[in-house]
Amino acid sequence: MGAQRRRWAPLLWLTVICWCLTGCAGELLEDGRAKALRLASEAGFSPAKIDAGPFVLYSYVKGRRGASQRMVMYIEGDGRTWQNRYVPAPDPTPRNPIALEMAIRDPAPLVVYLARPCQYVRDLDRRACHPRYWTRDRYAEEVLEATERAIDHYLTILGATEIELIGYSGGGAIAALVAARRTDIVALTTVVAPLDHAAWTSHHDVSPMTGSLNPVDFADKLQAIPQLHLVGGDDSIVPSLVARAYQARSTGATRMRVVPIEDYDHICCWARDWRKLRQELTPD
Repeated sequence: MGAQRRRWAPLLWLTVICWCLTGCAGELLEDGRAKALRLASEAGFSPAKIDAGPFVLYSYVKGRRGASQRMVMYIEGDGRTWQNRYVPAPDPTPRNPIALEMAIRDPAPLVVYLARPCQYVRDLDRRACHPRYWTRDRYAEEVLEATERAIDHYLTILGATEIELIGYSGGGAIAALVAARRTDIVALTTVVAPLDHAAWTSHHDVSPMTGSLNPVDFADKLQAIPQLHLVGGDDSIVPSLVARAYQARSTGATRMRVVPIEDYDHICCWARDWRKLRQELTPD
């Protein structure tokens, strides 16, 4: 009987560990979704989800059709990408939706917040949600196409004709890549964004994002667009060298600024101070 108990013990512990991991992942997802819904609702944003090709994208919008010719779109960061150095997170829903908190502090009459593929989604809306889309392929072609479908959707229903893109962290990389493909982007702002993800992964000595397009490779196509790239003076996650590498490849860009903000890191204090930063700093 004792030998049988010893044989079952490892299986019992494995079952407990799997249950805990599944339960914790579900709890984190629900917490992230509930927090986003609460923040958006309190600020007068309406939730919506968009069928964007292979993905369903979650979003929140403030304003009505005809409120402005300019739509300001915020793109969320990468969210929770890895559990540890070797294991991808089970879900990329952000615990702290920084881009959403920035969006709700924007006084513009027409503001849209766009989550990244597989953030906040569940059940059938998780189609195509493979971990590669929040690890090596997070800036892949199909991700950009889905983002563009969401932009076109909102341009149509809101009646806007021009777009200002603002991206936080990995959302800034998406914003830059999308801006390089379109003619209706009138301004681009990124915040602590990996604008050269090859320099970024090399700096941290982690696996390269082999399935992702790199914004630095499209820097020449952004030269005519007013650009503002904000970096945190104390940011150890995406240090200023990454934005400088992008800037070095943008030698013909006369309408671009890279602005370091002292005492800010990757998280603090972009959302808290965003209204003030928006008033003081705009793309040239």
